[in-house]
Amino acid sequence: MTVRIDPVRTASATCGPQYLPPTPPLADTFQWLEDVALLEMSHGYRVHGGLIGGDDFAQRLRAHHDQPVSRLARWIVEREVVAIDWRGAILLPAFQLSRGDDGIRPVVSGVLAELRGVFDDAELAQWFIRRNTWLGDARPLDLVEIDEDAIVGAARADRFVAGG
Repeated sequence: MTVRIDPVRTASATCGPQYLPPTPPLADTFQWLEDVALLEMSHGYRVHGGLIGGDDFAQRLRAHHDQPVSRLARWIVEREVVAIDWRGAILLPAFQLSRGDDGIRPVVSGVLAELRGVFDDAELAQWFIRRNTWLGDARPLDLVEIDEDAIVGAARADRFVAGG
C-alpha cells in the first residue's frame, strides 16, 4: 500500500540530515521542499542508473528509432514513462529503458497503466523507490529484474487503495 509521504521527514530518514539543504527563508520554502524531493529521488534511483536528462534519454533511443526526440516527447505527453519536470528540465529514471535501449520496459508500462489515473507525475516517480507493503516491504525498483508480475500486481492494489 502506498501512502502520502512527507518529503522532509522521508529525505531526512533516507539521505540523512547531513545531506539536506539548509532550511530556507519562508519565501523559499516550496522551492526547498522541491529540492529535498529531488534529492530523495536522485538517491533512490542512483543504484539503477540514476536520473538522466531528456536529451540523454533520447540519445539512448537514437540507435533504434528514427525520431527519438519525438518518440520521447510522445511518451512523456501520454504518460508512458516516468518523467520529472524539474524547473523546466525533464529528468527520467534510466531504469525505464529496456536492456537494448530500444523501448520502455514492459513492467514500467504495466505500472503506469495501473497508476497514472490516480497518481500525479511526482507520485509515480516516488512509487518505484518507496517500500511497498504488497511486495513484502521491498522497493518496486529493486524487483524490476526479478518479478515484474508482482510489481504490476502491487501497482494494481495501490490503484484500488488510492482510487477507492
